Amino acid sequence: MLIDASELDGDAPLAADVCVVGAGPAGLAIASTLARANIPTIVLEQAGRSGIGGNALRWVIELGRKSKNAVRLAPLPSETFRPRPGLDLPGWPIDAADLAPYYRRAQQVLGLSPFGFSASEWEEPGAHRLPLPEDRLVTSIYQFAEGRAVHEHLVRRIVDAEHVRLIHGAVVREVVTTEGGTQAQGVVVATASGRSLQIRARTVVLAAGGLDNAHLLLLSRQGRQSAIGDEHGVLGRYYMEHPLLDGGDFVPASAGLVDAMALYDLRPVHDLSVMGHLRLAPEVVRDRDMLQLSALFFPREVDHRERYRVSPRQERALRATFEFRSYLRSGGLANLARVPRMVTGIDALFTAAWRDMCGRFPRLGRGGWSMRPRPSATFGAFQVVHQVEQPPRWSSRVRLGQETDSWGRPVLEREWSWHAEDMARTLAAQDLVAAELAAAGLGDYQVARLDNEPLVLTLNCAHPMGTTRMHADPQQGVVDAMCRVHEVDNLFVAGSSTFTTGSYVNPTLTIVALALRIADTIKARHAAPRSDIRATSNERVAARPRDLALT
Repeated sequence: MLIDASELDGDAPLAADVCVVGAGPAGLAIASTLARANIPTIVLEQAGRSGIGGNALRWVIELGRKSKNAVRLAPLPSETFRPRPGLDLPGWPIDAADLAPYYRRAQQVLGLSPFGFSASEWEEPGAHRLPLPEDRLVTSIYQFAEGRAVHEHLVRRIVDAEHVRLIHGAVVREVVTTEGGTQAQGVVVATASGRSLQIRARTVVLAAGGLDNAHLLLLSRQGRQSAIGDEHGVLGRYYMEHPLLDGGDFVPASAGLVDAMALYDLRPVHDLSVMGHLRLAPEVVRDRDMLQLSALFFPREVDHRERYRVSPRQERALRATFEFRSYLRSGGLANLARVPRMVTGIDALFTAAWRDMCGRFPRLGRGGWSMRPRPSATFGAFQVVHQVEQPPRWSSRVRLGQETDSWGRPVLEREWSWHAEDMARTLAAQDLVAAELAAAGLGDYQVARLDNEPLVLTLNCAHPMGTTRMHADPQQGVVDAMCRVHEVDNLFVAGSSTFTTGSYVNPTLTIVALALRIADTIKARHAAPRSDIRATSNERVAARPRDLALT
């Protein structure tokens, strides 16, 4: 059932067994699982109806004519979960085996192939792995999910479910707990009509996003000395992102190698879309104390850097265009603020559009170059793009600022930087990739540097992680191994904010896997049937719940 929060009466609280905050991939995956178990559930989405689906609405990878709203996915490499003492990185309180069955289920939810992410499963004539020592560099596979798997298919299941109410336009102001603070009672919501609503629930799940999860906990004090989850000052700390780098150009030793690298193209295989990439072998990450990174290959003319050099003005326009496309489905009028920057670089936009039309600019959001009869007739080099692991640091954080949003809530302030030590480890990883490609006789990887630092495309891939991180020790993390807030027994957090470390991989597949694991935990807790609460739009629990006050 789909409900507009502004149409609800705030005189009495709504109630359900479970309240899920956020209707993105994590929240919808949890609600869909609970719906099949007939557990009464309320899902709250801050955005309007058009915003249901969260980040899945902003995926911009093109899968030919099939979709222009897709995302690149892979599981976290197994070494991500292990401690790395040389980097002072803690391990996760779970390992890859704990998540394996949930990764398989997440692949089903997102419409991915049941095949894995090993390159050997996707090789075919003309699409083979580069011959590199696999104790140094490994070829792995990305699969691609379409946004409609989330904002159409999952939403439809939930809207049609008898025991689920999806309420949009509901801005959560805080999580409310009992007087002792050990049990969540529900949340307080504001609506566009100015009303305040109370949502009662036996279990509360925050699935609002990598930053908003921490934001909601920081807002939830209710007379406490510290915010929920911040008893030890960890909440909002260890904020991580994925820097994206222009690694430079790889010039193959022969034209034939260009034609033989189809495995590294975003291409259709049996009506699915996949793309190969290089990553550091687990032995290298472990024994050399290196940070993880991927290497993606995009074919270019050999002289492309000179031919298509852009000015700072044009670069700003291209970046604004990318952001505009990313937020086209959900950005509303605020997205129009990017248009002036786009107009100032209209010449660069025309050039980029022409290159796209001619098929001369495969990029992060578009592949298909290997479908040409002979790619080497057009391309002689590959631009290498790295997505890089950033280790968690205490000093990288989010916290409540002095300014307020339109709902009167303090906004989040970010304190984040890419440390020189982390950059140096990334440079070492790039040099290793270059050395291995040369040693194998494959060609020359000319690593791009700017003042002896990596050449950054963006420091922010919109993958915020770590702000409510998972750790067995309450003094070092906000949630435990089950993603339950240490100090509040029935409050869970779903999303990349729980990641202990971030690897280099887009977090969405792991977010959904963890969400399904949380849903199973909740199902076990709510196994006893509850016939006294029904998911109808007009039913209310008339009695004001004790200890639940409006703010």
